[in-house]
Amino acid sequence: MINITTTGDTTILAKGEDSGNITDIQVSNNNVNTETFSLKLYDGTNYFYIINGLALPGKTSFVIDHNIGFDSDFYDLIVTTTLSTPDLTIIIK
Repeated sequence: MINITTTGDTTILAKGEDSGNITDIQVSNNNVNTETFSLKLYDGTNYFYIINGLALPGKTSFVIDHNIGFDSDFYDLIVTTTLSTPDLTIIIK
């Protein structure tokens, strides 16, 4: 479980840190305000978006529940938040 409380980019899975065999990702917005977030892969030069600019209402969750496989030797998994006081919880399985 990863808690995000800062605005901007946060690496939630660094290159080489895991196998990249992810079955699902749950993003929960613990804030009362809507949070717009993006989930993306980064190869050191380019971003590849899994989700781009999703507005998640306060006190709700979003689940990607199909296999999200990527080569973690080449990509970081990054979440970007825009709210000045984000409060997201991310669970990766």
